[in-house]
Amino acid sequence: MKIGLRAGHSKNCRGANGLRDEWESMNIFYGEVARVLEEYGHTVINCNSSASSVNAELAEGANKANNSGVDLFISLHMNSFNGSAHGTEALTWGETSRANVYARRMCENFARLGFYNRGLKYQPNFYEMRHVNAPNIIFETCFCDSKKDIDIWSPLPWDTLARAVANAIDPNIPLKKEEIKKKYQVRVYTFTEKEDAEKASKEIDNLGYYNSIEEI
Repeated sequence: MKIGLRAGHSKNCRGANGLRDEWESMNIFYGEVARVLEEYGHTVINCNSSASSVNAELAEGANKANNSGVDLFISLHMNSFNGSAHGTEALTWGETSRANVYARRMCENFARLGFYNRGLKYQPNFYEMRHVNAPNIIFETCFCDSKKDIDIWSPLPWDTLARAVANAIDPNIPLKKEEIKKKYQVRVYTFTEKEDAEKASKEIDNLGYYNSIEEI
């Protein structure tokens, strides 16, 4: 899938600021989500902006998505509401949007991490909903001014957070990074005489363990 992805706002037109700075956090988050998606074969189109006004940065992101013909567009954000609200939510164009299935799964995956699920909401008048051709999602990961949310957010590895988004887009992407099991080798002894090595090898054979003699 070709996915248009952006960290909401820009370095020169920053978003919310509370216990975490929205743009700084989402800029890192963008890179992690892109990395995971690309590891599993998806194409990520960078729809970030460096514009210094809200209208300009929204337009730049939408234009990049449309010019690249993306299949899905996602704008990553942190919410803010004077410290009194908390939770995760996703915004789409409306109830017939093909993005809804992905948006719901994002909220569900973040709820599994401990965030309150505020659910899917429709915002047909938002700029990206009106100007991006592809199905699109504004994902409000959590509230940057909520101690409750930031206490959940801060200890979580970026990879875990990123996989919660990536898995919502592609369920074949595991929510947890697959661990490569370590293997251990037992070396018994180094012999100067081949006969001694053969004798030791035979004793190990009798114990039921495979072994081999190598000349070094």
